[in-house]
Amino acid sequence: MILKFIRKLLFDYRFFLKKDNVYVLMFHKVNDEYGPFYKGMPKVTFYKLIDYVSSLFEIIHFHDLETYSENNKKPLLIITFDDGMDDIRTNVFNYLMYRKIKFTINIDTKILIDSFPQYFIQVYDLLNQSDAIEGYYDPKYMKEAIKINYDQPYLTEAAFTSLLSPMNNDEKENFIDRMRKKLGVNESFSTKVLSKEWILQQKDNPQIVFGSHSHSHPVFTQIDIYEREQEIQLSKEILTSILGKEISIFAYPNGECDTFTDDLLFKMGFHYILKTNDEVNMNSSNIKKSFYRINMYHSNLELAILQSIGILPKIRRIKSKLWS
Repeated sequence: MILKFIRKLLFDYRFFLKKDNVYVLMFHKVNDEYGPFYKGMPKVTFYKLIDYVSSLFEIIHFHDLETYSENNKKPLLIITFDDGMDDIRTNVFNYLMYRKIKFTINIDTKILIDSFPQYFIQVYDLLNQSDAIEGYYDPKYMKEAIKINYDQPYLTEAAFTSLLSPMNNDEKENFIDRMRKKLGVNESFSTKVLSKEWILQQKDNPQIVFGSHSHSHPVFTQIDIYEREQEIQLSKEILTSILGKEISIFAYPNGECDTFTDDLLFKMGFHYILKTNDEVNMNSSNIKKSFYRINMYHSNLELAILQSIGILPKIRRIKSKLWS
């Protein structure tokens, strides 16, 4: 209630926005399902957030920046979704179509081949479906147990991400299979992903642009140069084959990036590179095709609003400096 009052008092936070900046939001799951790990933004929160940002921003595609007037009356906003969750089809698509909202879907193309979510998400699904446990340990792959923290699930997610990142795909699959058997969870996953058929149906939809999110969603700083190139090339080839058009957007898995891979992506024909640092892109006229994005995950509408306009990330950074 206090945050809502402040928002109304400050004219919906317009005071904090700059017209020459570009705000890029990154969503993953949008649903009302229960589960402490890899939680989605509730549907009602998402719908209300979209209503709110529509009143403050001009919502565009990345390629609209090439011809957009510098005399725009509102700040620019770009909405993106990573990981290709089926929530986009079931909980997001109709609403955004009705509101005529433009958005980008970044796909890691392995999900289109085997219909399973990313390896990391498979781990979170297993934890969500199992009985509560204090820790998990597999002597084949782990030197010590990972504490399963239900109060601060992001710590558990980060621990498993660090564990799986150096593994190749065969090792990840073996680890997950062993985990499934150990936890006594069957092979059905709660997280569903978009299908190749649905993407094909949307290829000419003017409100949707598809981008690459690699092929198998590795952490790029954990794999060698050859693997990076293979991941990028395979993803681009698959998407180009399905959509019949060039793919110009690449979103880094886990936001992990470096300048070498940036250069590689530009050489391979990508025009827009998406990173994750919860920052607003300053001075839109000077943007060099590389964009920071703000990660959207809050279930509370007021916190989601503060996150979307870059205030909450700024508060966190100030707090971190004061306590460091």
